[in-house]
Amino acid sequence: MNYDCIIVGGGVGGLVCAAYLAKAGAKILLCHKFDHLGGTASEFRRGEFLFPAGPLSFSFHRFVKKVLNELDSTNEIKFKRSHFQYKSPHIDTIISYPFHQLTEKLTAFYPKEKKGIEEFFRTMKKLSLKNYIEIERETGKFLSAKERERYKDIPDVETLEFPENLSAYDVAERIIEDENLITLLSNQSFEEGEMSAVLCANMWDMMCEKGIWYPLGGFRSINNSFKKVIEENGGDILLSSEVSKILIKGKRAIGVTLKNGEFIKANFVSSNADYKNTFLKMASGDLPDNKFLNWVKNLQDSGSIFCVYLGIDTDKVDLSPLKADHLFYRANLNSSIPWKHDISSIDFFLNREFEICRWTNKDKDSAPKGKEVIILRTNAPYTFFRRWIGREDRRLAGYYDFKEKMANLFIKAAGTLLKGLENSVEVIECSTPLTYQYWSGSSEGACAGWSWSKDSEMGSKFKVLIKTPIDNLFMVGYQSFSQLFMGGYATAIQSGRLTANEILNNSIS
Repeated sequence: MNYDCIIVGGGVGGLVCAAYLAKAGAKILLCHKFDHLGGTASEFRRGEFLFPAGPLSFSFHRFVKKVLNELDSTNEIKFKRSHFQYKSPHIDTIISYPFHQLTEKLTAFYPKEKKGIEEFFRTMKKLSLKNYIEIERETGKFLSAKERERYKDIPDVETLEFPENLSAYDVAERIIEDENLITLLSNQSFEEGEMSAVLCANMWDMMCEKGIWYPLGGFRSINNSFKKVIEENGGDILLSSEVSKILIKGKRAIGVTLKNGEFIKANFVSSNADYKNTFLKMASGDLPDNKFLNWVKNLQDSGSIFCVYLGIDTDKVDLSPLKADHLFYRANLNSSIPWKHDISSIDFFLNREFEICRWTNKDKDSAPKGKEVIILRTNAPYTFFRRWIGREDRRLAGYYDFKEKMANLFIKAAGTLLKGLENSVEVIECSTPLTYQYWSGSSEGACAGWSWSKDSEMGSKFKVLIKTPIDNLFMVGYQSFSQLFMGGYATAIQSGRLTANEILNNSIS
């Protein structure tokens, strides 16, 4: 069969693209490597407990609802806002308040910095709106009328000028004196970084003004809604069907080859894999020139994480320190210890920031009565873990022992705050950057698209990356843009809409 379009990968971007194309009458095939849809925006079960594979929530819930309604007007998915607590030796507060309320909260801990805090959030508000306006010129409108109302006090935003490589630290240090507060404001973290001012502004806007949300019924409810649209409109879905090659002839995509050797022809191909996997591994035939391939090879991805999933008995642990769904915690502000083989102390985790998520507060179906799911996450470098990659993506000796050791240390570290945690654990699962690389298809296990650094090509300037040098080959997913301007999940959904429109505008009949 000759399809109008083959979508490679069933992450949320690929699902949305496939749903819009199918609803427009295109004959489409969605090929997905695994037996479930949604990419890492999905769940897995261990015993009585249901764990989230990747994202824990998202922003721009009104936009997500708009897309759901455009595709499936019968959906009844609702959303609940998530809140975020930050705790260190200097501060313990919920930060997911509107800017004026958060200013009051932070001023209680840093009374001498009130004017600087006010000025910082005014600047963030201006930068985020300026960025949204510029992005909407390229992607179409995504701000709702209610969201636009929040910016009515910034009439001069169109004339606002700022250098592309301006860092959030540069903004904060000019108006704030306390170094700990500068770090928190410029990175939304207790750890130092080089986040660009624009991305930082978007992060604060999403956290405080638009909010971070979770779909009641889980990500599975959204995945099922998009799947229903595809199938009701005659689209085909192949699960457990990995695409090994995207065939290119005469600088034009002509179809795909599955891992089992089957060739399937198509007029268009949309890749929900990332750029590196698409062009450095799957693209086959008349490839783009070396300049483009080297550009792809040298692009910087975002970092990855080390995650421990716990199913616990709530009668055996004190969860009272958790004042919100998510806690970002740093017990000590000493220099962090680098990742290495011989880590043996919980200080490794106590001297760095880590997240504790009380997942069952968000998803009531994740655990039986009297039990809960707790998730521990911290940043982790792919470069350290790649030493355990063997042939055919197998893991070399020592990998699973190291994972188990680090998971146990992580639980003990979190237990210094949540008394009794270690004895409450009934189920443990653990993921590393290699886990995310395998299940998400993202190079180096990247969890947040491209690099966020002000000095990186993607972190400093917004770009739409849907079109490629190959005719009829389009990208979809959050790496279709240089920045996660709506957060990862909503950005991936927007990519699905725009990629589908691009394909439809290129003469699918």
